[in-house]
Amino acid sequence: MSVAGTKAIDQPLEGIRRQHITTLVLLLAGIAIVTMMTWQSVYNMLSVWWNHSAYNHGLFIIPISLYLAWGRRDRLAGLPVATYWPGLFVIGAFALTWLAARGASIMEGEQIAYVGMVQGLMLTILGRKIFRAQLLPILYLWLMVPTGSFLQPPLQAVATWLTGFFLQFTSIPFFIEEFYIQLPVGLFEVAPGCAGLNFLLAALALSILYADMMYAGWQRKMICVLTWLGVAILANGVRIFGILVIAELSDMKLAIVDDHLLYGWGFFFVILIGLMLAGRQFSNIPPWTEPAALTDWMPANTASTGQLYAVSFASIFIAGAITGYGNLAFSEGALQPGVTLTAPDGAGEWKRGSDQNYSPITFPNADARHMWQWENSRAGVNLFAAFYAGQWEGHEAVSDNPGMYGSSEIIITGRAAPAPMVNGAPRKVVEETVSSGRGNILIWRWYCDGSHFTSRASEVRMRTALNRLFMRDTPVTVFILSSNESATAREDMAALMQALSEAKPGLIANDAQGNPVGNSVCW
Repeated sequence: MSVAGTKAIDQPLEGIRRQHITTLVLLLAGIAIVTMMTWQSVYNMLSVWWNHSAYNHGLFIIPISLYLAWGRRDRLAGLPVATYWPGLFVIGAFALTWLAARGASIMEGEQIAYVGMVQGLMLTILGRKIFRAQLLPILYLWLMVPTGSFLQPPLQAVATWLTGFFLQFTSIPFFIEEFYIQLPVGLFEVAPGCAGLNFLLAALALSILYADMMYAGWQRKMICVLTWLGVAILANGVRIFGILVIAELSDMKLAIVDDHLLYGWGFFFVILIGLMLAGRQFSNIPPWTEPAALTDWMPANTASTGQLYAVSFASIFIAGAITGYGNLAFSEGALQPGVTLTAPDGAGEWKRGSDQNYSPITFPNADARHMWQWENSRAGVNLFAAFYAGQWEGHEAVSDNPGMYGSSEIIITGRAAPAPMVNGAPRKVVEETVSSGRGNILIWRWYCDGSHFTSRASEVRMRTALNRLFMRDTPVTVFILSSNESATAREDMAALMQALSEAKPGLIANDAQGNPVGNSVCW
């Protein structure tokens, strides 16, 4: 055995074919086990493929990858199936990536790690030489991951700019503000779904396949892919421009205006046909004829049965152990019925007033939530608290709906991050000033992650992930302090925070039996 891999041994042809079958069975078994252990990640990926038009191309990635692999089968002739033990580090690295993404509830990271583990299995069980010979089909599997949403804002900006550019050459008056385009016939928005991400990703997937079929040499292939991507972006701008012109000329009476995405795919299909026909003129691959020798394309030698089983079981054990632990550590918890939040009748100069109503959609998954009014001689301040006895996906303080005012129309007019002094220490909070029917309201928000005070959601996620990784409790309380905006509002809100930190008993979370779970005040 060498560092680079396991040396293949010379075997009779019949024995080699049996070993090939054994190798494929072990590889497929490993992929099946990794898929089963990460099923929630895989199921979410399949659901996105099916339900989101921007990622429908994901349904075709595996068939296209298999087609590319079959077209490269002649490259396997004479290559040995030699297990590659260093590939175990690749599997382990992606399994740990999946574990970290699972803890941080980053589904996209979980799916990237899943594809990486599958590719790691291929590298480890099939060996470096076969992996290199089939590099494009294997790397093509990355397109299964439904990613790219971060591109939507810049794509919206480009599409809006292109539309305005084309409208300049017409007699239609228009006005553009951000992603909104005002025409005489109405107001139109270049929404995220119209940004062209679906066309861009579909063009990427198809251009790679087309470039591989039409061109030899990475330069021409790269030019082909980049050209298709550029044309996809340009075509989306032309599509939106055409829809607006038709809407203006038809006074919004044609169905193409309402069904613009469906007609957009038809337009994009015509563009792709044009790209394919134009690209053929620059093909530098001669017409392909299958040589007689291609009937014997299978690898020549293979590793021993013992080596195959050893590296396969080691691969499955590493991936299964890490993902299995992640499934156990980050499993869904159970809601704790009957949990309540209680507050003292008074805190220093502040007296607790009547309980306040809040929207049902405000932190709806919390184990307990409550809103109190606190008053002193000059001011009234509302305090909302939402308590989470544990954190898991779908039951997290940082990702729950924070809408304090439900469906009421509010406008955020200001944001800041003040750090009021409480008990001699600065306590940085998230501040928003909102305008509503009640006038301007000042809002402060922060978290108590156990006994740790923070206003950063990312910090709560990280601490929660670490606690869950080591199977520790992860109680978190969200606090929202609000007051009518005034010259003394911030001073009053800081004074209430100080008073609550000194109150005995403090703000307590109690279980169904009335036993204290803990003091939710952490400042």
